[in-house]
Amino acid sequence: MAMTIRPGLNNIPEVRSLSNLESFLDIFDSLPFGIQITRPDGEPVYANRSLLDLWGCKNIDDLQKLPLAERLSPENGKSFYSSMKNYHDGITYRSQVTVICQNGEGRSFQVNSRNVVWNGEKCVQSIFQDLAAQKPTEASLRFLDHAFFSIRDGIFILNNDFIVTHWNNVCEKLFGIITADAVGKHISASMTMVETFPGQNAQRIRLLLEKGYNQEEQVYRTPIGDVWVDVHTQAIIIEGKRQGWVTLVNDITPRKTIEEALNFKNTLLEALAENTTDGILVTDENNKKIFCNGRFRELWGLPLEFAETCADNDMTVLMTAPVKDPEDFIEKTRQIIESKVKHSRDRINFSDGRILERYTNEMFDKQGRYCGRLWYYRDITEPVRMREGMEMAAREWRTTFDSITDRISIHDRENRLTKVNKAFAARYDLSPEEIISERCNHLVHEPGNIPANCPWQKTMQTGKPATVEVFSPDSGSWVQESASPIFDDQGQVTGTVNIIKDVTELRQMEQQLIMTDRLASIGELVSGIAHELNNPLTGVIGFAQLLLEKDVSDDVKEDLTIVAGEAQRAARIVRNLLAFARKHTPVKQPSRINSIIEDVLTLRAYEQKVNNIEVFTRLDDNLPEIMLDYFQIQQVFLNIVINAEYFMIEAHRRGTLTVISEKIPGYIRISISDDGPGIKPVNLKRIFDPFYTTKEVGKGTGLGLSICHGIVTEHGGNIYAKSEQGKGATFVVELPI
Repeated sequence: MAMTIRPGLNNIPEVRSLSNLESFLDIFDSLPFGIQITRPDGEPVYANRSLLDLWGCKNIDDLQKLPLAERLSPENGKSFYSSMKNYHDGITYRSQVTVICQNGEGRSFQVNSRNVVWNGEKCVQSIFQDLAAQKPTEASLRFLDHAFFSIRDGIFILNNDFIVTHWNNVCEKLFGIITADAVGKHISASMTMVETFPGQNAQRIRLLLEKGYNQEEQVYRTPIGDVWVDVHTQAIIIEGKRQGWVTLVNDITPRKTIEEALNFKNTLLEALAENTTDGILVTDENNKKIFCNGRFRELWGLPLEFAETCADNDMTVLMTAPVKDPEDFIEKTRQIIESKVKHSRDRINFSDGRILERYTNEMFDKQGRYCGRLWYYRDITEPVRMREGMEMAAREWRTTFDSITDRISIHDRENRLTKVNKAFAARYDLSPEEIISERCNHLVHEPGNIPANCPWQKTMQTGKPATVEVFSPDSGSWVQESASPIFDDQGQVTGTVNIIKDVTELRQMEQQLIMTDRLASIGELVSGIAHELNNPLTGVIGFAQLLLEKDVSDDVKEDLTIVAGEAQRAARIVRNLLAFARKHTPVKQPSRINSIIEDVLTLRAYEQKVNNIEVFTRLDDNLPEIMLDYFQIQQVFLNIVINAEYFMIEAHRRGTLTVISEKIPGYIRISISDDGPGIKPVNLKRIFDPFYTTKEVGKGTGLGLSICHGIVTEHGGNIYAKSEQGKGATFVVELPI
């Protein structure tokens, strides 16, 4: 800011504004008497044109180079300047000195001196009046009057009673009061100074009378409204007596309007800054604090005094206390500052678990020069934790959604797929992302038509759940598709959740239950028939034995022997049927494997004979008895034999069945081989799966081998199959000794 005239050191007048300074200098240079401002040691810092001309100097530099002996007479020069050091503020000192003029002539001058502040420095102002020219000439008076009205700032003069005696044209424009209405009246008659507190104007007059001058920014209430002016009032002293007051005014209304607007904006900005939930920090180009709000101090745990202190310290270092990784924080912050990043956003982890999001933006002045940064800090701990929780829940939901083996899909109003699980996408050898937005009917049905029994369509029409079951002849499987409605806030159906479930196993279990019930009925029927057959067979065997005991011919005896043998074989078959059909409690007991094999082959002897199946056995007679459930192991061998018979008959209407029993270390191995079509490699891996069958529909349930596997495993044994397609199959059962 330029030099100003205002109360300064010890209430000494001081230069305040450049405009006022220039106005005063213009006046000083036009005055016919000399004015000089010197430091207390006598070094001149200002001289008006009259004084410079008196000593033949062009400017203040020439005057500073002119020795004191060439300016004042030797008898009073040194004493005049040495006395300046003892001047008291507010007092005018008069003296008479002899001045050495430019032509070397000595002239007497009266000097009025007083302390002032010039450019912030305590100095002495001296006014030199030529005693030989005390009375002003008419020309000089006209000159002063012209100078008075030529000043660019407003100026008016008051007498000791504050009556206006002079009022220049600038005042007329500034206050809207013409000279005729102002001169001769008390200054308060035309306008008043606005008080900011009661009694302020009385205090102003009291201080003015005490000090002899006053400078301040004032508001005058005038006929044209309130006018802001920078006022400098100075007492007019003539021959040691105050003769009145001269006041210089400078219009600062535009500046004050701008200042008020800026103050309002600053107040508004400070209010916003203090009421925001974000911590705000403003730093200069050296990363030193300019401003911070309360929320910033709260987030960083800083005391209230921090707002007024620590302005000279690097903020990065001061903010490391609560940070989890101070070195990383300092490094990232300095990278932002040193690289002059325009915008930056990152996160800061605190030791107490809090997470702050930091945003920074660089600041520039009107000349485009970098002048600092604005930093925002927001506590995002809860949002981050909530988002992480939601993301975890979403991942868990997605994992659960994709882990479900049923095919699940979500459809919109247009039957577009908005979400599908992996099981649904795998059905079409695609990923879920590739299916999203596809129409379900275009993906599933050919040529894209919606079938009449589509559950999505029924649910969209009725707003109620719908279910349909469909059989696929190609795979021999049953699927159940259900659709449940999705409602919006108004209760309108916006889509459906569809679930496609493979119910083949369920349907096969139902068929198995039916078959089991049927077999139970057949068992009861067989039991009844067996009892009915036992009676005549007993009679046949008995009478045959009686006839053999009689004296009959050899031919007849031979025939009777055959009759008795066949009747006994029939009786054994009936007993086996009764044993197989009868319910048995699972009991493991010492049993002979070969006996079980022979009983099974006896049960199947008739079927094998009528279907041209030859049976070869190679049973080891030295096998030990082992602990097993007779009827469960009988069921295992029976299932394997029946399967072998079926595939041999289907392949070439005949066959060869080979049964071998042998002892191996720790086990008895039973191998049942056929010369049927064999088993395909792809089927060999699944033959023991429940409900897996390669037989035609209605000729098998797929449970036989699964049950066999369970029985053998429960006995601690092994069951497996070997096959080469086109060369038959061999089932091996190994039971522990």
